[in-house]
Amino acid sequence: MHPMPGPPATLDARHAKPTARRVARSAAPKAQLLANEPCEWQWPDHDHWLAEQARAHAAEVHTAAERFGIRLPPFDALRAALPARAEYEHRTAGAGHECRRLEYLSDGLRVKGYLWKSRGTGARRRPVVVYNRGGCGEYARLTPRTREGFFDFLDAGFVVVGSQYRGNDGGEGRDEIGGADVNDVINLVALLPRIDCADPGHVFVLGDSRGGMMTCMALARGVAARAAATVGCESDLALNAMRRPELFRIYVERVPGFMHHAPGLLRERSARHWPERLRSPLLLLHGGADWRVDAAEAIDFAAALHAARRPFQLSLFAGDDHALSFNWRERDRQTIDWFRRHMDAGAPGNTGTRIA
Repeated sequence: MHPMPGPPATLDARHAKPTARRVARSAAPKAQLLANEPCEWQWPDHDHWLAEQARAHAAEVHTAAERFGIRLPPFDALRAALPARAEYEHRTAGAGHECRRLEYLSDGLRVKGYLWKSRGTGARRRPVVVYNRGGCGEYARLTPRTREGFFDFLDAGFVVVGSQYRGNDGGEGRDEIGGADVNDVINLVALLPRIDCADPGHVFVLGDSRGGMMTCMALARGVAARAAATVGCESDLALNAMRRPELFRIYVERVPGFMHHAPGLLRERSARHWPERLRSPLLLLHGGADWRVDAAEAIDFAAALHAARRPFQLSLFAGDDHALSFNWRERDRQTIDWFRRHMDAGAPGNTGTRIA
C-alpha cells in the first residue's frame, strides 16, 4: 500500500553550482498571429465539478490497480485536497482573469492556442509561461479550464500561453507527437512580442506529460527560457512504451516513418538521452504512484542531468498520481517559486532532490 501523499521533505543533493544562462534562440520558421479573441469562461457549479473529479479519480484508481498493482488513496482523501465551495467559486468567477483564443501560422499551417491573463493588464508586459499540454490529438486538448485556468500563475503576475499543436481543435496539419509540431511551440514563443501583455525577455516553459517531452525538445532546439518545469515528464519513450504497449499503436498512427525508424525517432524524443542539450534550469515534478510514466523514469532522467552537470531539481511525491492531484497546491507553488528564482538573467542554478 502506498503512503498517503504529502508535502515533500528535502534531501540536499547539490554539486557544483552551474550558471543558468539564456540560450540564443535558433532561427525559427516564420510565424504570424492571425487571431486573439475572447473565449467563454464557463465552469460547472461546485457539485458538478466534484462529480467530475470523482469519476476521473475512479478511472485512475481502477487502471492503476488492475494494470500495475498501484493503490491510490480513496476519493475522500482527494476531496480534502480540493478547493471547498467558497474557494472554488472565487477561483472560477473570472472576475480578475480572462482567457483568449489564439490562432497563428506555424510553418504555413493554421494552429490554435490559448492565452490566460489578468484583466486590466493593458500594455504592461508580464513574464510569460509557455504551457505545453499533454495528450495527443483531441485528448487532453486545451480549454479555458485547463490547469484550473492557471489561477495561481495569473495571481503571481504571469501570463500563460499554450499551443494545441497542429492538427488539433480545428487546426491544420498533423500532430506528430514531437515531430514538426515542436515548431508550433517555437513559433508561439517567436510571436510573444506581438502579444501586448507578454514580456518576451522573461520566458518560462511548463509541460505536463507529453508536454514535458515537448518542453525539453523546444529547449534543446533553442527556445530561450530562463527556467522550465515539467510534471510527469516523458523522458524515455521506448522504456515507457515497454510498460504500456498501447503507445506503440499511437506512435505508428502519428509519428511519420515510425515503422521503419522507431529506435531513432523514440530516442530523439527522449531527453534522458541528450541531457547536455538542456541548459535552462529544469524542475522535475513526479508522482510516486504515476502509472502513466513510472517515477523511475524521472529518477533516471535526473541522474542523467546530474551526470551532464545541468541545473535541475527533482521533487517526488509518494503515493500521488500523474497530475499530482493530491499535491496540486504544492505542485504549483514549487513551479512558481522556481520561475521566480530564475527571473533575473544569470540567476544561479541548483541541483537537488525532494522525496516525500
